[in-house]
Amino acid sequence: MRTFTLLVFLFLTINISAQTINYFSNNPEWRQSSGQNNGEKCVKHEEYVYYFNGDSIIGDYTYKKLFKHGTAEYQWWDMPPTPEYCQGSWTYEQFHTLLRQEELKIYIHPSGEPEELLYNFELEIGDTLPVTWNQWDNNIVVTSIDSLLVGTNYRKVFNLTNQDSQQLIEGIGHERGFLEPFSEMLDFSSSLSCFALNDTVYYPEIGTPCDLTVELPENVTSENIKFYPNPVNDFLNIELIKPYDIKQITAIDINGKTKNLEFVKAKQNKLIVDMSNLTKGLYVIQIDTKDLITHRHKVIKK
Repeated sequence: MRTFTLLVFLFLTINISAQTINYFSNNPEWRQSSGQNNGEKCVKHEEYVYYFNGDSIIGDYTYKKLFKHGTAEYQWWDMPPTPEYCQGSWTYEQFHTLLRQEELKIYIHPSGEPEELLYNFELEIGDTLPVTWNQWDNNIVVTSIDSLLVGTNYRKVFNLTNQDSQQLIEGIGHERGFLEPFSEMLDFSSSLSCFALNDTVYYPEIGTPCDLTVELPENVTSENIKFYPNPVNDFLNIELIKPYDIKQITAIDINGKTKNLEFVKAKQNKLIVDMSNLTKGLYVIQIDTKDLITHRHKVIKK
């Protein structure tokens, strides 16, 4: 009897682990950011979320409709005046593309283009990552495989040989995004902030705070706020016009990459921000308050 019970248990375990995960169920959402050069000193910065809404049938296949909503703004990386082509901010919500899953593969069907392979998660150690719609390197090899608990299932995490995106995560993508290019590009950069199912974040860690709404702040300003010294070496002083409840302080570089900065409150209206880990260059320092007010100021890191 014990032998029979053990065999039944092992059979069920193998069957459960062998089941194909539906990557598009339970309302998956990808929160991302990107920066794209729109001229020599003009950068288009975006914060956005991918999500599914509805189906579309083409031929013999049923595709999921992937939408994108977010905010975009132009940032001028030089002294004023800012040229007209590098001004403005806006919000958007739009249909983006069509996707379908076949076993452990995801296919993309961009508008007006033929279907292409987006991801193949049928990989083993030693396999070469296939060339796909967003991955063009034919020399990336799987060196080891870990796992990540997402919802009630474990997803494979493929560790890779390339120096840019070190991991590929089953059903989620890579550190630069879901549809974004796998390798770094000179005029475009992107980052996957978090991945969620049913509004619960599972990447980079379960329960990680991550805003999936991507709404424009009610007020964006830098008036009457002092940032010094500028240029700054290691620590930036910020004097606010009143004692705001600070949510986070972020540095945005010329490529649109963001990095959260550590800070301490020296006085009621004064903050000291640690910029020692940033490389030399020009940054937009963004202060987000819990009452949805945002302050921005350009600072040079020496």
